[in-house]
Amino acid sequence: MLLQGWYKLSDSALEKQLARDLVFRRFIALDISESVPDHSTFCRSRQTLDKLLLMDKLLQEINSQLIDQGLYIKSGGISIVDASVIEAKQCRPNKDKDKHSTQDPDAKWNVKAGSDGKSKSTYGYKAHINIDEDGLIKSIGYTAGNAHYSNYFTELLDGEESSVYADRAYSNKKHSE
Repeated sequence: MLLQGWYKLSDSALEKQLARDLVFRRFIALDISESVPDHSTFCRSRQTLDKLLLMDKLLQEINSQLIDQGLYIKSGGISIVDASVIEAKQCRPNKDKDKHSTQDPDAKWNVKAGSDGKSKSTYGYKAHINIDEDGLIKSIGYTAGNAHYSNYFTELLDGEESSVYADRAYSNKKHSE
């Protein structure tokens, strides 16, 4: 999930990247002789971490290890909040050979205006991420693609921030205070 956040990869794109990039394999301790996990494995793992409320604990452990190594020493400080859209593998309700739906039931449609002014629709999820000024992830959360950005804003913050930067999608009257 860290690689997905850093490189803005969908589950299927991460699967492909792991198949061809030795640095990615080394990062997750996947030997060259081992097969790459299927894209659905990433989705199920993320959903399990969310259901068990382990995502924040996982990030706290990663940040704790960074602190122990002297790589992460900030408390509070600046938070930069944004979201990345993660495309689901299958957006159409097709059936596999056993007549099971191949559509991800938890993913939803996200519609976003592109830089050219045209709307772009993506079927999937949103990864809401809070990073510090050095790009280290402080917190992360996942929602269906149709969830509004502002609904997840306060969950990303720890309350110790001296400044918070986010794009207009996260703004509403409650968050402006």
